[in-house]
Amino acid sequence: MANLIITLGVLGLIALAINIYAGRQITDASHSADAASNTAPPYAKNRYLLSKAEKSFYLVLRQAVPTDHAIFPKVRVADVLHVRKGASHRQRFVNQITSKHFDFLICDRQWLEPRMAIELDDASHQRSDRSARDRFLVEATSAAGLPLLQCPARSSYNVNNLRAVIARKLNTESVPTARPVETDS
Repeated sequence: MANLIITLGVLGLIALAINIYAGRQITDASHSADAASNTAPPYAKNRYLLSKAEKSFYLVLRQAVPTDHAIFPKVRVADVLHVRKGASHRQRFVNQITSKHFDFLICDRQWLEPRMAIELDDASHQRSDRSARDRFLVEATSAAGLPLLQCPARSSYNVNNLRAVIARKLNTESVPTARPVETDS
């Protein structure tokens, strides 16, 4: 009988040791999962928002755009255009605009209404995939009634020429929309 009690005691201690060891492994696994979830995502801030060519164009654009308009760089197409309700294959059209952006967007300063999009075309726009993207943007902006200016990237720009082109597009190609009614508060 004493041997049976000793054997059961030893088996009990072994079972207890196994449970403690297994519990520690589960705890260690959950700690490593917690450690992984507490690790910062692998992001870093870009040094500049605009490339050198984009910044150069932006500085000239600031001089060429009328003062009653604002310039926004790198605006998602999906933040400017939307797919009309009831369109067939709606999701396909949404997907086409979700991951694209305009290089610059000109808005009226008071209402921030999009008035014109600008694409700065560098050498990459000669590639077939970029040409297809450019054709898509031309068709999409045309369908939406948003003028699109495609401007070749250059080492320098003539402010007066750019000002004239922008004024012509803003005045002749934009369709004015209804403005909200201001009320006294």
